[in-house]
Amino acid sequence: MPVKTHSDQIAKWYLEGMSALQDNRSNRIAILKFEQIIKNNPHFLGAYIGLAAAMYRANDYAKAFQHFSKVLEIGGADAPEIVRVGMAMCSIRMKQYTHAKKCLLRALALQPTFVLAHMAMIVVQLFLRDSAGAIQSVRQLYKLIPDNALAIQKFADYLYIKAVKTGTLTSELIALMKQLIETSSNDPSITAPAAIADRKAYASFQLGRILHHEGSLAEAEECYVAAIKVHGKFVAPKMYLAKLYLATNRDQEARNVLISLDTPLTADRDVILMLTSTNEVAGNAVRAMWYAQRLSLDYATEDPMAWWLLSYVYRKERSQSINFLKKAIVANDGVNKKDWSARANQ
Repeated sequence: MPVKTHSDQIAKWYLEGMSALQDNRSNRIAILKFEQIIKNNPHFLGAYIGLAAAMYRANDYAKAFQHFSKVLEIGGADAPEIVRVGMAMCSIRMKQYTHAKKCLLRALALQPTFVLAHMAMIVVQLFLRDSAGAIQSVRQLYKLIPDNALAIQKFADYLYIKAVKTGTLTSELIALMKQLIETSSNDPSITAPAAIADRKAYASFQLGRILHHEGSLAEAEECYVAAIKVHGKFVAPKMYLAKLYLATNRDQEARNVLISLDTPLTADRDVILMLTSTNEVAGNAVRAMWYAQRLSLDYATEDPMAWWLLSYVYRKERSQSINFLKKAIVANDGVNKKDWSARANQ
């Protein structure tokens, strides 16, 4: 039987749980607090929602779904619509897209203007490769937030990434995304010069990325350069510009851009990987070796592509090259140690 606990103590645990939930380092504390509440008051809906959120953050999507479902079981019609969206997000993580869609359809039937549900529905439709449905949902979403430029811009960014990942970036969806980006870059409510510049730079980058995907490389280059000109510390357009230069055999220009990114704040695996390969192709063996060493020390880890490249750069040092090749094989498919030598020699 539930333990009788003073309501003030329950409230204290709830506030402590919510506070811990907001701190990524205290997720376990949040779980303990919400479980403590449920033990003492099994009808406290907020505790189930908090526990579901904590389980979701812990990547335990099955348990998160279970706790969201408990809210519907207890609360019935009084359960907030966010619960169904939570169930849908868990289903998406578990790759149960059809079930996720059912949860979202119910949430939208109860609250047709629920922006988060519309966003989640678009994600589900992209995973289900329903481009027509996704386009319709984007239009519905745009009607709900026509004046929220930041939300539109961030969503266009997310939409692009998901559409590319799921292979659903159709010409109609591209046209719609261009409209979203244009809208987000012309927000009359933003008056601060710095904020206007940031918004314009980000919109230019987004448009350039879409043009790049379409194959309109000259126009994409103009957008990347415009974004960099407006916001010189904006890393993303520089990365895409370097990739565009490499794709059009302009290796020296690519290296110049990449070198500008080789700083403690902006250097990452892709930057060092491209600098290694471009210097190797250009015949700058010493420089390629230097970048290769940095790649092996700081970035390669379990990345087979990086180890393959390192093996090639060190091809004149046979033992070192084979060592990197072994690491590439292990990173790629985790073969047993006894197989390394034979496969590396091959």
